[in-house]
This record gives sequence, C-alpha cells and structure tokens, in this order.
Amino acid sequence: LDKDSIADKDDACPKVKGTVAMHGCPDTDGDGIADDKDACPLLKGDAAHAGCPDTDADVVKPNKVLAIGVYHHVER
Repeated sequence: LDKDSIADKDDACPKVKGTVAMHGCPDTDGDGIADDKDACPLLKGDAAHAGCPDTDADVVKPNKVLAIGVYHHVER
C-alpha cells in the first residue's frame, strides 16, 4: 500500500511509508522511536520520556505520560 519496500504483511504501518528499522513505520524526528509509539514525533527524545525530550534535564524519569508532552513526575 505505502510503497516503502516492506511487504504489507510484515509492515507495522502499511498505510504510511516508513523504514525497515522501524518495521515499516516512520520516525519523523529520527530519535529511534517510531511515530506511532512516539508522544512527540516532531521532537527528538528518548524512550524514558515516551519519545519526548527531557526538557528540564533533571534525569528524573516520568511515571507516565498524561498527554502529549505533559508528564507527571514523582520527586525522589
């Protein structure tokens, strides 16, 4: 369907052109997290922050994503 050279039966995102590394899904920001699993697909981030950047650089990992780009932190 999406002509990304990945057979649709093996393509995690058969309607959107993606890469082999992302199993057929796009990674718009190039952070290694496929857009369909990335809470911030336009901002480079990390897995600990659901694909969003650690904007305060406090190294405290969020407990959960409340909304795209909004985190609930528990200070330790």
